Amino acid sequence: MDKFVSTVENHEIPLHPLDTQAAFLNVPYHFFYPNTNQSDDFMPNDVLRDSFYRALERFPILAGYLRSEGTGKTTVVVDRNDLNMPEYLESTSDVLFSELQDAKFHHSSWPNGLSTTGPITVASANGRIKLMNVH
Repeated sequence: MDKFVSTVENHEIPLHPLDTQAAFLNVPYHFFYPNTNQSDDFMPNDVLRDSFYRALERFPILAGYLRSEGTGKTTVVVDRNDLNMPEYLESTSDVLFSELQDAKFHHSSWPNGLSTTGPITVASANGRIKLMNVH
């Protein structure tokens, strides 16, 4: 994470009113991958985490926060000294890929706790909305 923080440049991105229309909805994406090689180190956590931070280097806006003004203007603020870091969670599950596949990946077959956010965006304890959550 330190390497990511060192690459962040402070800036502000003004949003168009249409940008803010969808800002309060979470759009969940869930991806499942088979371990076709039966590898013991399939998707190692350190590699995934490093890849996540490298992606943030290219899209630092996802570590910004929303600032609304009384005029209706909303801006994404990226401040390297006050980052709103995306939530990044790692977990394991006893649910087999074949079980997900047999259920045609229906959400009822997913591991408990997979979705870490609801459909409506809510502020975290510090009053800010996370612009991205990864689990």
